[in-house]
Amino acid sequence: MDQTESLVSRVGIKIFVQQNLSNSPILSRIVRVLKKFIWPDSYVFHNLSIANSYWLRYSKPLDVVITISQPFSTHLIGLLLKLKNPKICWIADIGDNYSENPTNSLYPLFRPLMKYYEKRILIKSDFIVFNSEFIKTYYLSKYLLDSNKIHIIPNGSAIDFTHFYKLHSDHLILSYIGNTYEPVRNGVRELGLLLQALSMSGMDLEKIEIWLVGKQCDALIAFIQQMKWVKIVYCDSESDLLTIYQKTNILLNFANINYPGLPSKLDEYKQSGLPIINFYFGSDDPAINYLGNEEHILNFKLENQEPSMLISFIEKYRNFHFKQVGLEDGIDTLWLELIKKTNQ
Repeated sequence: MDQTESLVSRVGIKIFVQQNLSNSPILSRIVRVLKKFIWPDSYVFHNLSIANSYWLRYSKPLDVVITISQPFSTHLIGLLLKLKNPKICWIADIGDNYSENPTNSLYPLFRPLMKYYEKRILIKSDFIVFNSEFIKTYYLSKYLLDSNKIHIIPNGSAIDFTHFYKLHSDHLILSYIGNTYEPVRNGVRELGLLLQALSMSGMDLEKIEIWLVGKQCDALIAFIQQMKWVKIVYCDSESDLLTIYQKTNILLNFANINYPGLPSKLDEYKQSGLPIINFYFGSDDPAINYLGNEEHILNFKLENQEPSMLISFIEKYRNFHFKQVGLEDGIDTLWLELIKKTNQ
């Protein structure tokens, strides 16, 4: 994309503006207001066009259709196709909750519609895929669902770690890979504790870097503004992301404050074989069970554990890499087993 253009929003069409206007408070406010009124989300017209194109050009009576969120309006494709042709098999892959998601920008007056839409997807789909048992438990407690049609399949990794090797760096690099959001996961408390611990450790701070890889929320950006050894890093390809993993000594996972989902990058984290500091608030955080009790994983409770534990872990595992031979995540097998069921 031309550097003078910036994608602001997609509402069936792409709205581009000159880069020198992309940070305009007025423009940003217009976009935010628009998103508050577009139900189920701002990608709805785009997904309606996909549903129409598929139905007119490609649809066959016994098709298997898989819709994946986010965005949640993707599942509208499945609802419409199922309405037109009840014989199709529809698999809804749902990674996040919708109607009670704290990041949802719709006005509260849309809440009844959001719940109705969410429920219709869960009931009308032939199979449902969740990425963790925690999300499954959440939805079973919220709606009366047939548990036999629910399958747990993790997100998987975009990176192939088969021939993974470490790249030398003169710095100790701790990386958080992923996005932060208000109010779900802002990383401020975690980073504050980590910086406090490092400052008390006696380590040479000039030889330490913390990388925040992805789109970070305003609160976190403001918090690190004067910290030259904390860097926001962007990558545009899988090879760039692999290089970041290769240079990283220890991975950081920030805690979800008020959301039951499993961070999408945890599959990559596990497969990398790198040490992980997993911050959490409560023992019901799904990341704890998902990551397991490996020696190179520290589950650190934010409210009542001493920062000194962080230093002990960092000093012990800063040069550690767990070489995972013949690593299999089993995701391909899980999907193949599910696809076989669609033919029964």
